[in-house]
Amino acid sequence: MEHEKRSVYLLTNDGYIDSVNLQYCAMDDEGLKKILIEERSEIGQFVIENTIDIKHSRTGGWIFFKYKDYGDEVEDGKCGFFKLNVV
Repeated sequence: MEHEKRSVYLLTNDGYIDSVNLQYCAMDDEGLKKILIEERSEIGQFVIENTIDIKHSRTGGWIFFKYKDYGDEVEDGKCGFFKLNVV
């Protein structure tokens, strides 16, 4: 019987493992989008959902997106993530 590999994704604001927020994790890309939107809204960055672009690498990757700040200005954003295999 072949097992499907499962992974957990953790967000990091700057791409470094020591800044991972362990309160937020996801099991797939849709979950990553959801936690990105939730986490960023807590700091006043309102993510424009249809602009989210996830780029994977072997161990994680980057999420690129646009957001509206407090002044209603549209800005570019980026956030890193790490992928951990569930065993």
